[in-house]
Amino acid sequence: MAVSTWPACREAALEAVVAQRGLWAIRRCYQCRKCTNGCPLSFAMDLLPHQVIRAVQLGLDDQVLKSKTIWVCAACQACSTRCPNDIDIAGLMDVLRQQCLGRPVEAAEPEVGLFHQAFLDSVRRHGRVFELGMLARYKLVVLWTSLRKGRRSLKDLAGRLWQDARLGWAMFRRGRLRPWPSRIQAKDQIRSMSSIRSSTQTQQESRTS
Repeated sequence: MAVSTWPACREAALEAVVAQRGLWAIRRCYQCRKCTNGCPLSFAMDLLPHQVIRAVQLGLDDQVLKSKTIWVCAACQACSTRCPNDIDIAGLMDVLRQQCLGRPVEAAEPEVGLFHQAFLDSVRRHGRVFELGMLARYKLVVLWTSLRKGRRSLKDLAGRLWQDARLGWAMFRRGRLRPWPSRIQAKDQIRSMSSIRSSTQTQQESRTS
């Protein structure tokens, strides 16, 4: 594993943030690999779950935040359940995703981050997920981001934009997709919860930086 290129002050910051979120138990990891052996998606990861924990312990922030693993993780809790030291590895992956989005690091799987953002924006706006609107927003944001960065041609992106149209139409015909959002009465409370959580995370990160 290569040495991190982040400054020394940044190398300890990630472990401090993780510990502040209540995940200090990662220091008890002795690399038994039970998390990795039980992970159904380890075949698609560049860093295995036990390697992610070790990298955080060693302060290799750059390698952890640039890995595909934190975005491939499906949060199925298999790793957390198997851990003999009660380490919430799925929770660790969630914190690492948040840190990746909040730092000057390009995500290894940017489309996953864009999907998360579209999901949360839909919940904030309507109080619950409006699937049709969320997917349309997600597809357009992916299209615009890829065009702006020159990653794919316009023809390829247009195909990706409509690749789920057949499935979406079938779900719509069966009443599985609503053409308009279903709002709830406590929408303002959900928005306030989101703003409180964001401000709390900002305060925690400022104390650990």
